[in-house]
Amino acid sequence: MAEKGGKNTQFYEKLMKKFLRKVKKIPKEFVLWKLGGWLRIINKKEYPKNKDGKVFIHVGCGDCVDPRFINLDTRPGLNIHVVEKVENIDKVFNAEFADLIYACHILEHIQYSKVLDTVKKMRRCLKYGGVLRLSVPDFSTMVDMYKESNNIESILRPLLGGQGYEYNFHYSAFDEKYLRNILLEAGFKEVRWWDPKKADDYNFDDWAGKKINLNGKDYPISLNLEAVK
Repeated sequence: MAEKGGKNTQFYEKLMKKFLRKVKKIPKEFVLWKLGGWLRIINKKEYPKNKDGKVFIHVGCGDCVDPRFINLDTRPGLNIHVVEKVENIDKVFNAEFADLIYACHILEHIQYSKVLDTVKKMRRCLKYGGVLRLSVPDFSTMVDMYKESNNIESILRPLLGGQGYEYNFHYSAFDEKYLRNILLEAGFKEVRWWDPKKADDYNFDDWAGKKINLNGKDYPISLNLEAVK
C-alpha cells in the first residue's frame, strides 16, 4: 500500500521555503526533486484528510499541488505522497478508494498499447459515481497549428514531450473520438467535457487551461474530458 508519514511536514516545508529565500540561484529542479526528495525520506507525508471525507488523487502532479489531493508521481519530491508509475496505481490504492482522480498531460507518457489497461486500473480505484478527470495534448489542435505555421518545430514539444528527464517523453496521441472510445471501453458510464474555469475541485495552474500562441493566434492545447464510473 501507499506510504504514509509523520507529523512534521509543515516544519520541513517552512524550512524549505526559508532555504529557498536565501539560495535563489539554486535551480528549481534540484530543490524540488533532489533536496525535496531527501527531506521526504526523513519526513514522509501523511495523506490529506478532507473535511467532507472525499478522497482526491493527483496523478503526475509534479510541483503543481493542492493540499486536498494525494500526490502521486514517478519522481520523489517534497510534496509527493506516493512515488509510483500511474500504470501501477492499482497496486497502491484499493478498489473504490477515491472520489476523484486527476491526471493532466499524463496519459501521453504511457505506451499507447498500455493506455486502455491503465485507464481500467484508474477506474478500479474510483468509487462508484467517482470521476476520472483527464487533460491531454489535443492532436487535432496540433494539426491546426502545423497547418498554420507549416513548421513542424511549432508542435514538437506538445507532440513528443519536453524530454528534459527520463519520464518526459510522449508515447501516445489523442483526439476526442479516440480518448472518448478508450474511456467507454474501460467501462465508464458517462464521458463529458470539463472546463478548467468552471470545474469543481480544480485549483491548478497547469496545461489543462493553457494556450500556445502561434502567429498571433491562441491555440488551447489541451483536450479535457472526464468520465464517471
